[in-house]
Amino acid sequence: GINAEYGDNTTPVIITLSKMSELPQESTDEAKYLTNVVTLLNGFRNSKVLFASARLGLFGELMSAPKSAQQLATQLNLSEDGLERLLNACVALDLLKKLPNDEYELPSSGKKLLCPQSETNVLGYIHHSNETLYKLWEKLEFSVKSGKHCWREAFQLKEDQGIFEQLYRSKEDLRRFLQGMRSFALQTMNYDAIFSAFDLSKYKLWSDVGGATGILMVNACKKYPNIQTQVLDLPAVLEITEEYLSKEEEEVRKRVNLVPLDFFQQSFPSSDLFILSRILHDWTDEQVIGILKKVYDALPNGGGVLIAEVLLNENRTSPYWGTIQNLNMLVVTEGKERNWSQFASLLSAVGFTNLSYKITSVQLDVILAVK
Repeated sequence: GINAEYGDNTTPVIITLSKMSELPQESTDEAKYLTNVVTLLNGFRNSKVLFASARLGLFGELMSAPKSAQQLATQLNLSEDGLERLLNACVALDLLKKLPNDEYELPSSGKKLLCPQSETNVLGYIHHSNETLYKLWEKLEFSVKSGKHCWREAFQLKEDQGIFEQLYRSKEDLRRFLQGMRSFALQTMNYDAIFSAFDLSKYKLWSDVGGATGILMVNACKKYPNIQTQVLDLPAVLEITEEYLSKEEEEVRKRVNLVPLDFFQQSFPSSDLFILSRILHDWTDEQVIGILKKVYDALPNGGGVLIAEVLLNENRTSPYWGTIQNLNMLVVTEGKERNWSQFASLLSAVGFTNLSYKITSVQLDVILAVK
């Protein structure tokens, strides 16, 4: 079981979970709290085991067959001692298995998620987390003190460099970021739950604002065979979107139109339904109102906007993922995660009157607002 060590400076006490029922309630609560603190204290180490293994190419080398530490060290030009320690940590974290002959094996799920040879790998998001998010979170104290993101502090940016200019500083950076977000979404998102939250069958033309690789509209077309869709995003993003769409079936591909758009600088094209999925949490209330106003102006009467975001509870302390993501928005963006009351206020300020929301069983909840 998990051990929690506590006591005075000279006499540590070991409490196992199996023995907690024998303790007074106050001691049991203290042991559980300490276990939680120790788990959090070590959390960054666990993340770095994953990040380093991915960056060193360890998982890709294990795609075809199990290998020993010596074999991997030779192939990857690494210290055998250092690598063996990393491999054993991966075993302890259930990322790898260690066989009786001391070879290391990558499970089938790992081959899908962690190998560059797999089309469903999430390496892009892992590298983004290691090389971008990790550095930003190191400056969390600055963001809490200032109430601002910390790109300039973490990366020594110039005053005129924006957030997304940093994310998209080269085409390869952009491609890696989009691929990572796409793969992560494919593994964690239930699109059917999002599109089934409300009856959307009356809407014939759908537009995904900031639609990136187009995965949302591809899934919408598969669920609603009679709709036409548009992906609205920056020209540089749409070049990569086209590459992904070219791999889809023709029946789906011909129903997804790509429309270059800077949604702060340009008006939106007409549409029956706009989708804003994980877009509004990037921006301030003032900026969100500006985006929603453009959506409202481009809709016919009876048209709608579907917002997919994690909805915090009313006192903004759950769900867990939402509260952590809310901090992520603090260090990374100008925005925040919001609760239903906050979204309702923003939508009402623009003119939407028919507002509904659904808490789903998946990572994103859904709001529908009708003009």
